[in-house]
Amino acid sequence: MPLRSLSFAVFLACLWFPRNASAPAPESPKPIRTIDLKSEFCAEDLQQYNIPVASTDFVSDDELLVYTVCRISSTVPATRDKFQATDPYHLKAVIINLKNGEIERRFNWPTHGKGSGVRVTHAGDLLLHRDNVLELLSMEGRLIQSLQIAKMSLDDNTFVSVSPTIDTIAVSQGSETAEGPPVTSAAVYNSRNLQLLQHWEDNADVRSIGASTGWIVRSATGNRLLVIRKLSTGPWKTLLKESTASIGVPVFID
Repeated sequence: MPLRSLSFAVFLACLWFPRNASAPAPESPKPIRTIDLKSEFCAEDLQQYNIPVASTDFVSDDELLVYTVCRISSTVPATRDKFQATDPYHLKAVIINLKNGEIERRFNWPTHGKGSGVRVTHAGDLLLHRDNVLELLSMEGRLIQSLQIAKMSLDDNTFVSVSPTIDTIAVSQGSETAEGPPVTSAAVYNSRNLQLLQHWEDNADVRSIGASTGWIVRSATGNRLLVIRKLSTGPWKTLLKESTASIGVPVFID
């Protein structure tokens, strides 16, 4: 779903439960502050198709990271495996102070493809994801570590899942086709230094993977099966089986 206005409403709400069914329904919560980011990012028709189109992540209790990908007025073609200021697409991000609504930091990174994003790691750093390139940055944007993940095919998409409570990054690559089960390449990295913890290949769903420091969870058979195994080795075991494609992306919270 496209982001219609790039306006984000931050509000506090109280839940009130009526004592009986005849009691009046509670009023809808009202925003205490609206922060309009159209001037920071771009108009809807200039947004790049991206997964997701836009996203947010908390930096602290009072700071919020917001990003999207925009098309800029550039006629210079992009160069594979090289990011330049003249690239036609840029990942734009801001960190907002929620107490006063002010922009504390701005970021602007050239990017390729439709898989771009920036997330906050468990340690409080930024993980910049641009296609098959991962970069670990300080909150000020200083490069800590970088990693380029080799693709099995030029058409592969790279999906990245950052744990909010554990020092892990789960990465899955592959092409989603209708011609049988996909062959995907998956890996788990330490989110503090991008050190490789485990790598393997399977035929699970490309977009769905979660990892702790001891376990891997993935969905398979078109989001109908949820499986788990130990990070180091061992067979996959079924956690959940559904008759319809209803299993989402797993995320470890503990």
